[in-house]
Amino acid sequence: METFSGTLTESSSSMTSLNLKSFDLSCEQDILQYVAAVCEDEDTEISSAVLTPPISLSLNTYEVLLTQLLPKCLLRGKLVRLSLANSNLNAKVAAFVSHLLSLPGKLTSLDLSGNCLGDLGAACIASAFKELPLQEGASLNLISLSTLNLSANSITDTGAVALTRGISAFID
Repeated sequence: METFSGTLTESSSSMTSLNLKSFDLSCEQDILQYVAAVCEDEDTEISSAVLTPPISLSLNTYEVLLTQLLPKCLLRGKLVRLSLANSNLNAKVAAFVSHLLSLPGKLTSLDLSGNCLGDLGAACIASAFKELPLQEGASLNLISLSTLNLSANSITDTGAVALTRGISAFID
């Protein structure tokens, strides 16, 4: 963790993008330590995160990233663009993304293209829209979200209908 802290200290004021492809992170623990250090550093300004890892990540690692670490960035209002494109994500990971969308924040762009979400993953994402309580204090993530890229995810008409219904429930 010391090496990550040193990297952050040198560049914290100028860092605006967290891109896992830019670093030689060879194991899941390195990735989690690095993202944790970035997300916990109050002085680091992160507006964009590209979390397409250089290695395949386990379901447990995605759960930690999407339910524990990235929410810290969202709650600070710093993270506005998130890309998990081409990360071999499946429907189980989509449930974690749905949780992330339900948190307060100012996420404007979410790129999940080129994964394996399928209809079940689309339904998980749609549930974030359906279950949002439309009241004061509602999630700013869904309100702010202007771009959602789900291309190349093997989503059929069934998944598209689920997404349409979820978004329609949010808009109505």
